[in-house]
Amino acid sequence: LRNELREILEQIHLRHSDSLAAFNGTKSIAGLEMELEKCLGLEQQRKPESGSKLPLPAIIFGTVLLLLLGWWWFARFSDAQRLERFRDALESAPGIVVSELYRDDGKVVVRGLRDPLSGAPSEIAPAANIDPASLEVDLEPYQSLDNAIVERRARRILQPPTGVGLRMEGSVLRLSGSAPAAWKERVATLGAAIPGVDVVDTSRMALNDDELLAAANRVLDPPADVRLEVRDGILSATGEAPQAWLKSAAVRLPEIPGLRAGDLLGVAVQERIRLSRALSSADGTRVYFASRDILRAGQDAMLEQLVFDVREIVALAAQLDSRPEIRIRGYSDGTGTAEQNRDIELARASRIAGYLIDGGVSPSIIEIQATGSSLGSPGEDPTLRRVEVTAGVAAQE
Repeated sequence: LRNELREILEQIHLRHSDSLAAFNGTKSIAGLEMELEKCLGLEQQRKPESGSKLPLPAIIFGTVLLLLLGWWWFARFSDAQRLERFRDALESAPGIVVSELYRDDGKVVVRGLRDPLSGAPSEIAPAANIDPASLEVDLEPYQSLDNAIVERRARRILQPPTGVGLRMEGSVLRLSGSAPAAWKERVATLGAAIPGVDVVDTSRMALNDDELLAAANRVLDPPADVRLEVRDGILSATGEAPQAWLKSAAVRLPEIPGLRAGDLLGVAVQERIRLSRALSSADGTRVYFASRDILRAGQDAMLEQLVFDVREIVALAAQLDSRPEIRIRGYSDGTGTAEQNRDIELARASRIAGYLIDGGVSPSIIEIQATGSSLGSPGEDPTLRRVEVTAGVAAQE
């Protein structure tokens, strides 16, 4: 019996040493079970004497058999654990759905669904101690709605430029940073069509200069004579505008989203320009007289212009919170006495003041004066028989 057992073990060693070294517990070794069954048959045929000890070969054989069985069981258990870890890793990866995972003829078979943007099973296998070369993958393509996959899909389709942040929150694609207007138009067209994206939120994106300029024109609605410009997020304006628009624009500047600063100092106030023109036209006006307070002929157009200018001054000064001041000074040629000349000068100034009052100018802003003496030598100098108008404005008290 001992010799027969020795021969059987030697045959097992000679014939199956390579198979035993490569044994992983998943597939039986052809011929080995038959040899082991011979050993068991010999053991059963032997009838040991009562009270005798087991022979050494039997002990060795039993030990080897137990070791082989233990190795086989441990190999199968370890492989089952690896497959379970691999399955867990695949199922936790976004975009992969596993329906079947098993070992067949040394291959690890994986069946299910996989989004093309998900990680490949061969990349996940090494972490579970699975040889990628042993994989047999049969995963049908599908579009995953997992946020991580939807975000990858959005990046691939939209191709955001440098400086643009992209993040999925539920079914909302939130964008941040700064991007050209053309790219934003592309987002508006394609964003909501991406599978898994219901809403594209661009509220956190900074506007570029062109978009800021468009927003500024929309919010401020500048008049035709005003030109707006945005550079590096800062608004500037040039031209002419009514004071009311400038006040409104200054209040509404903060309503322009993303604007860093705004400067309206380059816009001239139209009322001030018109006031300056009216003052230049009215100030220094001379009206000549034939005698005493009788006007010299041919001055009607000049007087009409004076009335128009003074009324313009009054209206514009009121809009600019200023007080108009109209001073009319009478002159004489000095041919009479000082008292006579003073009376004539006042009469001439009063005549022009009356003309303005008749034209709608309030007497409260008009001051008349007599110079008290002629500016030249006494004599018949008709240019000395005149009044001079001084026009100005002062700040309201």
